[in-house]
Amino acid sequence: MTADSFRVETTTAGPVEVLTMCGKRGNTLSAQAFGALEDALRTAMSTASVAGVVLTGSGRVFSVGADLAAGPTALSDLIAADGGERPGWLEPAGRVTTLLRSGPVPVVAAVNGDAVGGGATLTLGADVRIAARGVRFGFGFGKVGVVPEGGSTWLLPRLVGLSRATEWMLTGRVIAAEEARDAGLVTEVGEPAALIERAVEMARAIGLGTSPRARWETLRLLADGQEGSFGESRRRESEVMRSLAGSRDAAEGMTAFVERRAPRFGRLEGA
Repeated sequence: MTADSFRVETTTAGPVEVLTMCGKRGNTLSAQAFGALEDALRTAMSTASVAGVVLTGSGRVFSVGADLAAGPTALSDLIAADGGERPGWLEPAGRVTTLLRSGPVPVVAAVNGDAVGGGATLTLGADVRIAARGVRFGFGFGKVGVVPEGGSTWLLPRLVGLSRATEWMLTGRVIAAEEARDAGLVTEVGEPAALIERAVEMARAIGLGTSPRARWETLRLLADGQEGSFGESRRRESEVMRSLAGSRDAAEGMTAFVERRAPRFGRLEGA
């Protein structure tokens, strides 16, 4: 593996695909790495047999973000390699978090080790985040003279609140897994050895146990609700409820409930 080499290993756990970031120096993220992540995610999400995705890192680290040890031009070199001079360019971490948030299957981030910089922002795109005991998060972009990316200035305040997100990003301090859980960044902190199994269990439960269309619409309502008023949220909920109440997924879900069996939902198409 060369200094810039990065790959995403894919393993199958029943209906769940586990994507493991594998790279040197703490799974550092380069333009090539972001491209590999996008490709792996698109492949997993377009596979009919996949009901959920788990994203994790190899070794003892989730990802430490960009390889700052490459020198003072590390970030500008990454942007140049990603085609940053193109009109309408969007930075690569944001492309990945957008893909994570807009995909047809649920994504659980299994944060196995430290998640710093771009590694921390990647986790924000997942539907659910769980962490191993001892994990640390860090949003220290200001310490290296840049701003947070990956849509994190929009995502993080909605998870932990504006005041806490501001403090975390402006100080750039290290956040322990337990503090991250108490703040709402992660939902669970558990033993490292059981992390992937728990993440797979969670992805399977969401992916097979809920309607893909209802899940996607719920995520949209949650996101839109952060921007609008209570009245606007009620209006949108009413519109979506009316559109889904007579759907095949609703009929299947209610029939399965009455028959006391697991529902058999189809895949989400055209989201």
